[in-house]
Amino acid sequence: MKNIAIKTILVVMAAVIVGGLAFNVQAKRRTAASVKPVKELVPDITRKVSEKVLSYDECIQYKQAIEKLVLPYFKKSFDRNAKTAQQKTVAVLAKLDKYAEDELEAGSNFEMADAGYVHDIVYRYNTFASYCEQVDKAPSAQARDAIKSEVTAWLQLENDLRHYCENAAQVRCLGGSMAILEVAGSGWSIAEMRSKDFNSLLKAGFNSTPATVKMGETGQVATQLVIEMNNEANDLSQLLIEDDLRDNAEFYKQLCSGVTAAATGMTVSLPKWIEARYKLLQYSKNPDAGVAATAALLAAIKKTAIYNEE
Repeated sequence: MKNIAIKTILVVMAAVIVGGLAFNVQAKRRTAASVKPVKELVPDITRKVSEKVLSYDECIQYKQAIEKLVLPYFKKSFDRNAKTAQQKTVAVLAKLDKYAEDELEAGSNFEMADAGYVHDIVYRYNTFASYCEQVDKAPSAQARDAIKSEVTAWLQLENDLRHYCENAAQVRCLGGSMAILEVAGSGWSIAEMRSKDFNSLLKAGFNSTPATVKMGETGQVATQLVIEMNNEANDLSQLLIEDDLRDNAEFYKQLCSGVTAAATGMTVSLPKWIEARYKLLQYSKNPDAGVAATAALLAAIKKTAIYNEE
């Protein structure tokens, strides 16, 4: 009888365990099914494009805001090794980026614009994550300050550059969906060029103490770029015909003022970034590569901002 009782208890315990496992599997399935598809992120994520980020501290806040927005969409199947909020966010954004490439880019003008905004945010988030990681890994307090200063200077320059491209696109296209497409494309390009640029600095690595750096003609190239952008800002106002000014005078005058203000802003923000960049490259383990990356970034800015630049 004793053996029968023990067997009965074991059978009951096994049934409870199996039932519990089945419940857990079903619960996990229900949880996975309750996670919304990443495509539903598009409206919320694209609204983040217009938010300004002007300092390293604001960059951290923006990164955290993206994580808060994105994490509810995470599924373990996206990345089974993802543990941190950043890792999970990267996994979701990778899926969203792929959706934008496969679906939105093949859609209407407005869907194509949304694709550009998505790519913009994905590049921006990943770059912001790189900023934070590199600051944390900086080999000295001085190197850390140089990285943070360069990031802040770039963000201020980027704000002027985005403002310039957005207003210039509206003037050239006289509004409408084509202007929206150009705005989305320029933002995507700016985020991508900076991502490539900063990754090149990370690849080189940083030293704890500064060394001499020869920037070559970087300063002259930057000065010439500012001159050309200001000249184009003046030329854009000449594109407007009398009908435009008669029917939408205030709208177009505001856009032209926006282009001019952004170009003027870059006469300050671009030299400040070059100065901060120079100080950062003093800590680079490969300053020559950093100078080359700076030249490449300036060329990319020119190609994106100047309309007739090929």
